[in-house]
Amino acid sequence: MTTNGPVTYEVGGRVWSCVRTNNKWALRPGAVGDPITAVRTDPDTFWRLCTKNASVEVVRAKIVTEGERAVAETMLKMVSIIV
Repeated sequence: MTTNGPVTYEVGGRVWSCVRTNNKWALRPGAVGDPITAVRTDPDTFWRLCTKNASVEVVRAKIVTEGERAVAETMLKMVSIIV
């Protein structure tokens, strides 16, 4: 599994990329390079996943993943504070 390339998360048409530099991950707006993994979903599903209001299994039909499956599954388990 490659984990050094960028990964992207698209939510309702807006894209964010995580890029690894200097042994750290940085979140950037927009697409960056050729991602090793991409995840797409709608805003409602995204906030439910990130706040643990819904499990991946419950909303799986509303999620599209491309690229390395193991990386996508890790991305779908992130926890975030949304303001």
